[in-house]
Amino acid sequence: APTTTVAPTTTVTPTTTVAPTTKVPAPEFTASTTHESFSEELQLNFSKTLSEEFDAAREKMGISAAVYQNGKLWSETLGLAEQSRLMTIDTPFAVMSSSKSFLAALILSQIEDGLYQLGDYLPALMSGDPGFQSLDMAMIPNVTIDQYLSQRSGGGNTVGTSPARYFMMVAPTWEPADFMRLLYEPVVPPGSFRYADANANLLGMLAEHIGGDHLDALYRKEFFNPLGIQAGLRPTIETPTDIAKPHGQKSWYGGSSGSGWGDLTQIEIFAGVDSIEADGRIAWAGAGIVSTAENMAKWAYELYSPNGRAVSESVRQQIIDSAPDEIVAGCCPVPQRYGYMTAFRDHDLSDGTVMETYGHPGGGWGYSSGFFYSPTLDLAVSILANTELNMNLGSCATRQKPSLDPAGCIAVDFFEAFING
Repeated sequence: APTTTVAPTTTVTPTTTVAPTTKVPAPEFTASTTHESFSEELQLNFSKTLSEEFDAAREKMGISAAVYQNGKLWSETLGLAEQSRLMTIDTPFAVMSSSKSFLAALILSQIEDGLYQLGDYLPALMSGDPGFQSLDMAMIPNVTIDQYLSQRSGGGNTVGTSPARYFMMVAPTWEPADFMRLLYEPVVPPGSFRYADANANLLGMLAEHIGGDHLDALYRKEFFNPLGIQAGLRPTIETPTDIAKPHGQKSWYGGSSGSGWGDLTQIEIFAGVDSIEADGRIAWAGAGIVSTAENMAKWAYELYSPNGRAVSESVRQQIIDSAPDEIVAGCCPVPQRYGYMTAFRDHDLSDGTVMETYGHPGGGWGYSSGFFYSPTLDLAVSILANTELNMNLGSCATRQKPSLDPAGCIAVDFFEAFING
């Protein structure tokens, strides 16, 4: 379990920057053509699993899945990216809270570079940042980076629907501090797990303040470009024209009562507004990444595998060792352990054994995501959908185990297929 130490004196002089005034072009998303293939039998089993689960889904649009292992890749899509447009391997999605894994890797890498320490108190590190200093300090926990990374800061969340939230989302100008001004939950004593909007966004502000650039640029420099991962961060990037359109209950996101289920970009209050970009102003550091299933499976492998190149072995081990034995809820579809922006989950296999995975789920605004890395198999799985997978699918519905959710269910079937050859 992570420990908290007295904050040492940090000597690095940070550089404060603001969000770019012009949009960064969206990444060019293309399907991989340079990977090796799994065996033909294994590919058929992966395809069979995905189609059985998707065929049984209700209120569905499209799904994209990928399996990756040290250069070997399988990927497939089913369904629609939007009405009258098929989902393809290179269709990007908002991956929502799966984005937090990039943030943790960046923060821990900055720490390894000597820019600050896990035991430093975040407000002290942000003393020279004008945006941070403009916030209500009563809403900002005076705790360490360790506690922010592990979602144990005592920080709070924003109001799900409110006029202030809406006007911030559609404003043509935006900076990260605008989100933090919407916090309404009071700070509680730190130490207990509390999955909160504030944690990721304050860490994102810290990364920018210390790193001297906006978060998307830091990700591109540290991860996207060196690893060849196609991804970008909302709202900084231009929304990809071919992004999978989010689908869900419109009334949950500002639609009129009785407006039903459908394309969330068509909600009346967002008429004339890029609502995917608007949601990015809320999502940002905690849920703003846009990518594909292929790239997210590769990211999971590069981050967690001993063969991965995303972080040093020391940083990787810090992440793996970060979760206490406590089983928590509120972060994930099913209870599991939670460490430095990583969920640690046990999966029941059909032979009675239990397999642990590292990863992070995501969902909301009409999207679902989940990625899972198995250290036992050295194998990574990514599942993305442009609907919120809140109803059981296929074999999950028949197994009727409370420990199963749709993305986890598909991942388990992929792992079982791999084990059985």
